[in-house]
Amino acid sequence: MEVATKKSLEDDKLLAAKLAAWQDPQVLHEVLKIRVGKGAKLLDERIPDWPIKVSLEDFSHGKDFLQQLFDDHIKAAEILGVENQESYYGFFPPMIDQWSELKEVWKEVIQDRLMKMSWSCLTGKTGTKRRKS
Repeated sequence: MEVATKKSLEDDKLLAAKLAAWQDPQVLHEVLKIRVGKGAKLLDERIPDWPIKVSLEDFSHGKDFLQQLFDDHIKAAEILGVENQESYYGFFPPMIDQWSELKEVWKEVIQDRLMKMSWSCLTGKTGTKRRKS
């Protein structure tokens, strides 16, 4: 049997604090926004028109956007080169019971990208503001 040392108790306290932080909805939302941002940027580089290939209606009925783009998550991870890093890019939640939160953040990103793409098509502008010199 392992004897609890001061170091192992500190490690346990740190782990408990991290797990508690993941349960805080605001912390979780902010972390997911950062991770989803990384995943969206990766998709922008590999498949520039990815948002228009995603049906938000299908997304709402259980077929997530990676399934729509690649048929399945394993194939997506291989093609994107993120095997074993899916959570880092927001393709999987940090904890298994956080799929709905992750899905909501992706919906926000997809809707935002679609609005920007529509704006760009209508105006011929990218939607970015230029600084006046």
